[in-house]
Amino acid sequence: TFGMTTVEAMACGLPVIVNNSAALPELLSDDSGIITDTSSPENIRRAIDIIRQNYDSYNPRKHVLEHFTSSLMAKNYVKLYLRIL
Repeated sequence: TFGMTTVEAMACGLPVIVNNSAALPELLSDDSGIITDTSSPENIRRAIDIIRQNYDSYNPRKHVLEHFTSSLMAKNYVKLYLRIL
């Protein structure tokens, strides 16, 4: 599935912490969050500390506006459907 809650958080300007599995890493850029093994509380704590210390360097909303706007997503779906046809 598409990581809608992850992209919604980024659209609100919040850096995210995602697990290194499924499609979640594909949603992030270097300045939109951290990818880690979230099964480890220590990894989560470390990721939170990194974001807190570098909060101003993150710009997740910019990444969303460049990759996940409704018009961009619609264009991508049309391309996909045309390719399938």
